[in-house]
Amino acid sequence: MLPEFPTAQEAIQKAWNEGFFKALGLSDPLVAQVEVRVQKEGTKAFIGNTEIQFKKAHVEHQWKPENGKGIPFDDFFARAESLGQEMAKQQAAICFEALSTPGPHNAVFKGSDSAFCFEDFLSSLEGMEIDFDEAGMPKWPAAFVGGEAFASLRMNRKAWSLTEERQRRLAEFVERKRKDFDERKARRRLVD
Repeated sequence: MLPEFPTAQEAIQKAWNEGFFKALGLSDPLVAQVEVRVQKEGTKAFIGNTEIQFKKAHVEHQWKPENGKGIPFDDFFARAESLGQEMAKQQAAICFEALSTPGPHNAVFKGSDSAFCFEDFLSSLEGMEIDFDEAGMPKWPAAFVGGEAFASLRMNRKAWSLTEERQRRLAEFVERKRKDFDERKARRRLVD
């Protein structure tokens, strides 16, 4: 019987898990911003305060051991990285599916014409709850766009310039959202 080295096995498992979770957290820009919370029981999932349908993501890898052969060191840890990347892809797909339904914490940006414009941006944000920091500055939501939409935004940069009219409309929008935020904050204090 071969000796066991529990301390070495634990160190290897820890290094493998670190490689997996590092790849998971950095592989997708959306997943990188989502707070990681391990769910050990139950089937409730939330975006903000809104409950969504829980969906499980699962990755696996099988390796058939052979007598007298092991896995090269680099390959062993490369498997952790590839599994982390695959898990990130699955989780991002689940997130985008859940976020495709507009709600108080997310919006789907759609253009009224062929190109997405400033007016479309403001109207898309209208249904969202915007929070504010201690200094009273809005905490703008992150936006994720596809390659074509991003190229269109870059090409039409002039159409997005802040004219005096747009600055006024944006200031009015921020003021309305600040008032809504203050009312939500006051309601939370009354309940607590």
